[in-house]
Amino acid sequence: MKIFVSTTWNGIQSSDLYETLLLMNDLECDGFELGSTHLPIVDHGFICKYAYGRELITHNYFPSTTDNLIINLASLDEPTRNKSIQFCRSAIKFASEIGASHYTVHPGFLKTPVLAKSSRRNFDFKFHPIQQDYEKSYQAMLKSITYLLECSFEYGVNLLIETEGSVTAPNVCLLETPSEIRRLFEYFPSGLDLNFNLAHSQFSSTINKFCLLEFIHEFYEKIRFVEISDNDGSADQHRPLNANSFALQYLKVLKNKNLILEFRNSKIEDIQNSITIIKRKLQ
Repeated sequence: MKIFVSTTWNGIQSSDLYETLLLMNDLECDGFELGSTHLPIVDHGFICKYAYGRELITHNYFPSTTDNLIINLASLDEPTRNKSIQFCRSAIKFASEIGASHYTVHPGFLKTPVLAKSSRRNFDFKFHPIQQDYEKSYQAMLKSITYLLECSFEYGVNLLIETEGSVTAPNVCLLETPSEIRRLFEYFPSGLDLNFNLAHSQFSSTINKFCLLEFIHEFYEKIRFVEISDNDGSADQHRPLNANSFALQYLKVLKNKNLILEFRNSKIEDIQNSITIIKRKLQ
């Protein structure tokens, strides 16, 4: 197991990546996930220097831009879907330029997402009430992923897709249930893997009534990274871990997977404490 830390931990609003990486210098971790919640940066030349030799992976909206594009690979609005694909292609190319091994993307939405003014650049959404046609949306997602896989092969960056699930907006995203993911890998038997978001899938297992442990066993070979955080069950709060965090009960079955600590509005001491908790749990 390797432990990666997402750069999304620093504050509620968009943070400066340079300052965030400086603060992460002394963390006892193997790598950094460059996350989605940062101010746009023109010159990214400092990234490799301030990764301090750690491995890098990138996530969804990284590197961020000045526009307010909401990535939706399942959109039935062709311009939106094409813009989403082009953004992700650029992100994959950038990942290759900084030596990042993996790029994670989200599968897309069945309802049109809207960014609230209070959550600009942090990508917390509200949704229009009307839902897209499910089958057309799923096919749009498959088509988008096909394009991105071609790009990932071209640039030598592994493509990951994140598992979804929510209690505040259930079944609005694709890839929330085992049947959807089973179907995905029937279509893409190789070349595509999972970034298993434990909180998302735990929410989905409650809403859609499936066993999360069985889910892990079924898709174990496709899981490359596991995103973990804590919450009180009411929302995806991205809290640091504590001794009673729900995620800890799954660590032993996932002990051969790479972990990503994906927190928000935390302190560097919270992150190091979470790392210590994980290491003690696995002793």
